[in-house]
This record gives sequence, C-alpha cells and structure tokens, in this order.
Amino acid sequence: DATGGKKQLSPDVDIDPSRIYLFGFSDGATEVVELLTTGRFKAGVVAAYGFTGTLPPKAVERLKDIPIWVFHSKDDVIFPVKCSDKLVETLNNANSNQSIV
Repeated sequence: DATGGKKQLSPDVDIDPSRIYLFGFSDGATEVVELLTTGRFKAGVVAAYGFTGTLPPKAVERLKDIPIWVFHSKDDVIFPVKCSDKLVETLNNANSNQSIV
C-alpha cells in the first residue's frame, strides 16, 4: 500500500500519512479514486479518469469530504471526457462544499 511504500522509499524520513496526496493518470486515476475511499489520504489529483460505471453509494459517501482535482482533455482518444464529467457530477452532488471538487 502507499503508506508501506513511503516507508520503503524513505525509511529514515518521518512522513505524516495524513498529508499524502495521490495522483493518478488514466487507469491510475481510477485506482486513486478507489484508494481515496479508504480515508487514509488527504486529497487526490485525477487525470483522464476512465471508469465508465457508476460509483457505489458507499464509495460516494466516503469521498464526499475529500478534495479531488479532476483534469481531462476533451481530445482524449482512449477515455472520453464524459467519464471525468460523470465523476465530477457525482462528487458535486454528494458535497455541500462544491469548492473541493
């Protein structure tokens, strides 16, 4: 996991896991959204999100207070931008604080 990875990369540096931000591109963006549902990370940056399904209600509930920045090129030939648009819409509907998405 990411916190175990930080220990392996820098065992002598004390890193506060609650201040770790995740970044994911393409399929990695989908993984970032999944990892953010654990509540172990401060925020996430998602680029070219490709999940075409609907997030489960429990995942949406867990994501509702986590800042997530979403980026996607309208010219993406692999994943349509509507994937990211759907994620943003879902998160905005779940959050009273629209500024965190």
